[in-house]
Amino acid sequence: MALTQGAWLTAFVNKRFVASCTVSGTTAENDLYTLKTPEGYNPTKPCTLIVNVTEDLTAAGTSVVNIWGGYADDFAITGNDSTVAATSGAQLVAGTTDVDAGGIFAFRIIPGTNPGTANVTTNPGAIFTIPPMPYLAFNVNMSAVLQDVADVTFIIVQ
Repeated sequence: MALTQGAWLTAFVNKRFVASCTVSGTTAENDLYTLKTPEGYNPTKPCTLIVNVTEDLTAAGTSVVNIWGGYADDFAITGNDSTVAATSGAQLVAGTTDVDAGGIFAFRIIPGTNPGTANVTTNPGAIFTIPPMPYLAFNVNMSAVLQDVADVTFIIVQ
């Protein structure tokens, strides 16, 4: 496995916090996941997650965006395929939008601050309501290995 997670690059654009992270994978990967969200990300505010998939990821599979949450500074996602797991965290959302064919996809992330609003399993469409967590990480989970070396860029706008 040769998953390469780029560091989060941060900036302010028109007074909005913007962070981007590019993840690269080889034909050994079923998952492309980020490092934990960077300093400057405010977990109490809604944000937009943009996922830029530059090419068709798998030969005949599907790929969805999963959201993981972390509760400690050592939060990280590790593993591949059925072994993906979190240190000091848990999977919050298993997405249903297929991003496998490539393109730019936008998802709205809303911290669930009212009882009964947090969706912690699956959420169809492009709006995810999640429990507030100090950190998030994002994973494109594929049903098959990458057909070619590929990059996926994750962008947070808040």
